[in-house]
Amino acid sequence: MQCLKLFSIGLLTLTGSALWAQAPSPEANYLGFLTSVVSRSPQFVAQKQEFDAAVRQHRLGLAPDDPAVDLEYLFARERWFELVFSQQFDFPTLYHQRNKLSKLAISRSQKEYDLALYGLLAEASESYLALSCANKKISLFALRHQNLERMVELYKKGVEAGEYTRLELQSASMLLSESTVALAQATTERDQAAAALQQLNGGTSVPDAGYPVFRFSGSREEFVQAAMALDPALQAAALDTLIARRSVALSRQEWIPKLRIGYKVEMAGHTPTNGLVAGITLPLWQNSGSVRHAKLAAAAAATRKQATEEQTRVRLENLYDNYQTFSRSLSELDRNEDYVHLLHKALDAGEIDSLQFYLGMSEWYSLQESRLEVEHQAATAAAMMSLYLY
Repeated sequence: MQCLKLFSIGLLTLTGSALWAQAPSPEANYLGFLTSVVSRSPQFVAQKQEFDAAVRQHRLGLAPDDPAVDLEYLFARERWFELVFSQQFDFPTLYHQRNKLSKLAISRSQKEYDLALYGLLAEASESYLALSCANKKISLFALRHQNLERMVELYKKGVEAGEYTRLELQSASMLLSESTVALAQATTERDQAAAALQQLNGGTSVPDAGYPVFRFSGSREEFVQAAMALDPALQAAALDTLIARRSVALSRQEWIPKLRIGYKVEMAGHTPTNGLVAGITLPLWQNSGSVRHAKLAAAAAATRKQATEEQTRVRLENLYDNYQTFSRSLSELDRNEDYVHLLHKALDAGEIDSLQFYLGMSEWYSLQESRLEVEHQAATAAAMMSLYLY
């Protein structure tokens, strides 16, 4: 929590409310919306069931060995048999070590569950942002298509009047064909994203309310430190090192002989003889090499933890840099917002004709398509940063 205080983050400002009103409390919260979506998915239900099963599995093997009952019957002139009840125990400290390992293993499974949930949230976020981006593209491409249709009509009239060549008409027609294909592709992207999001939402469609607005403050190092403190993969790697160290201690204590006690009844004829049974089991071969194996596993876990930390740091630094780069690029592209106004003004003043106006608008639509891509990349990076701080 202290790391979160170092990196202030605004996640709640959104450009629409219809979508978020359907999500449970907290409302107007992008991450809350994603959580409500994935909680309805069969993938989430399966992951929860697997986690519950893993918890049960890690609690097995903590009890002592099962008691043994032996009956020996000898064929003789008289009835002669022996009945033995015995129970084998490990040394008491072994049960303590195994209980500690069980708790660590359950914590490790919890981190795996968190990682799986993070993956589902990232999948839902990717699908939703793709849906929003596709809808924006469809709106833009439809306007560009209309603009190109007007251009083609003007070129056709110009060719008939001898003002333009057929090559110029063919170039405009090619742009119109390209626009038709782009519009169809954007429609397909929208349908695919909507279907993926609907599946994650338990079969219920999710409306598009536009991109959420993310606002981050703080340096790159503050973000990296905050995200690394909450990263379940790093926490899982740290637990792996603890489990490996505890396994070394357990493997050493498994060389302690097992204890066995019991009760024995021997019947020869009609005369019973009662007695006690006590003994030990020497672990001479079964645990051979276990300590060495545990030490090697502990060294590997420590190395893996260090590698995971370094890899995560690089990934987070790149993510922060990408967000900053795309945000600056988006601001740079937004400086051309008055271009359409200038085109209309030039057309009204007679400085350009209708064809030049549509040509200028075509260039503006191309710029807006690039802006949509940059906006999508910035929103994707911001959403990933939010998930790392979730």
